[in-house]
Amino acid sequence: MHLGTECGAPCANQIAFDPSKSSTYVFGDDVSEFPFDTGVGVDPVINDDYVLLVRNGSDAVGIGPYTVPDMPLFTIINQTAAFQIDPFSGILGMSSDSRFFLGGLINQGLPRIRIFSYFRDVSHAELTLGVVDESKIKGPLKYSALFGGAGGQWAINSPAIYVNGKTGPVLATERDGIIFDSGTSNIFFDTETAEAIYALISPDIKPFAAEPGAYGIPCSEIHKLPAKIDIAFNGTDGLPFNLTIPSSELSVGPFKSNSSVCQTLINVSDEFEGYGLVGGSLLKHYYSIWDLGNQQMGFARNSELSHHNPSGESFDFFPTRCARKHRVSYVPCSPKREPLCGVITQGD
Repeated sequence: MHLGTECGAPCANQIAFDPSKSSTYVFGDDVSEFPFDTGVGVDPVINDDYVLLVRNGSDAVGIGPYTVPDMPLFTIINQTAAFQIDPFSGILGMSSDSRFFLGGLINQGLPRIRIFSYFRDVSHAELTLGVVDESKIKGPLKYSALFGGAGGQWAINSPAIYVNGKTGPVLATERDGIIFDSGTSNIFFDTETAEAIYALISPDIKPFAAEPGAYGIPCSEIHKLPAKIDIAFNGTDGLPFNLTIPSSELSVGPFKSNSSVCQTLINVSDEFEGYGLVGGSLLKHYYSIWDLGNQQMGFARNSELSHHNPSGESFDFFPTRCARKHRVSYVPCSPKREPLCGVITQGD
C-alpha cells in the first residue's frame, strides 16, 4: 500500500508514487476504505479517525536485487487528517500468509527467504530477510506456533497473563491469539483485560476522558509502581515461557492536554476481545523471528537492551508465576548466512 499522486492535497506532506511512470503498473477499478484499529504513535483510534481510501492495482515490487512481479499494490487516493503527520509513504505488509510478499520471493527461487527477523533498540530498528543475526541475541531462542485461525496475522495463543507475579480469572483465560505488530507502538487489549491488568498495578490508573481508549495515572506515581507484565506462551519444545514487559514501559509519556497525567501503555479497543495486540512496548526487549515456512515465531533476549540494562530479564520459564523515516542498506553475507542479508533500518 503506497500513497499515490491521485491523492493530491491530503497527501501533500508525503512522497507519492506516480503510477504513470511505472511501465509494469496495472490500474484496478475497485476503490475501498481501510479503517485502522491502531493509529500513529500511542494515540487511541477515535471515531474512525484513521481511514484510508485506496484503489486496487498491481506492480512489480522489489527490495534490493529481488523483485516480485504482479504484486497487489493498493494506492492511497485519500486519507483522513490523522495520517497527515506521518513521515512514511506506505506499508509493505509482511503477512504470515504465503500468498503475499514473502511467498512471492520464495516463488522467485529464493526458498530460504522463509523468515525475517526484527530488532530494535532505543535509537533504531532493523528488519533482516532470510537470516538470524546472532550478534543481536543474548540467551536462548524460544519458538511458539502461530494460531491456526490467525488469517495472515502473526498471532500466538496465550494461556495466561501475569502482573507482578499475580493473575486472576480474567487474565488466566486462554486467548485465541496475541497479535504481534511491529508497526504499533504500545499494547491493545479489550476493556475487561486491560482493567484487570491495571487493577493489579494501581487503583489510580483511570480512563482518560479526553482520549477515549487511553488510560492514565498521575506522573508522580509512575516511578514507585512495580508493573511487570508477563504474557505466557507455549513453546514448540513443549515448555511454556513468558515474554516480559518491564515496569519501565508503564508510562508512554504525559498527555498533551494534561502534562501532570501520564498515559499508560495499554490502550483499550473491544475489537480485540479474546485477542490482544502487542507492539514496541514488548518487541523492543526481544530479537524476534517471524518464520513463514514453519508458521511460528521465535524470541530471544535483545543483546543491545541487555547491554543498557544488564540486570533485566527477558524470559521467565515456568514454574515461575509470574513517527520515522526508513533507509535501506545491504550488508555482505557471511558464508554461514542465508543469501539475502538486506537490512532495513529505521532511524529518527
